[in-house]
Amino acid sequence: YDGDLPKLYKRISKLINLYPDKDVENSLNEILRGFISVINGFSGISNSIADRHATSKHPKLHHAKIAVNSSMIICEFILESYEYQQSKIN
Repeated sequence: YDGDLPKLYKRISKLINLYPDKDVENSLNEILRGFISVINGFSGISNSIADRHATSKHPKLHHAKIAVNSSMIICEFILESYEYQQSKIN
């Protein structure tokens, strides 16, 4: 892993088959594609204002909340998708 969040998400989405059903409503697929935009935003935040780069800029509370809550939703969805795929195998 080289720190490239969008590349990691793309790799994980293929490994756990996040887009398996082509017959799923287009609106659901649009939400899933929106994850890519959010992840690109995380990448930008982590490079410009995150603690890991010891910057003097800090996000406002409402910006921090949306970043944290968005990441929790995406992580939960990825984990539940993985568990679902595993249950189909077993």
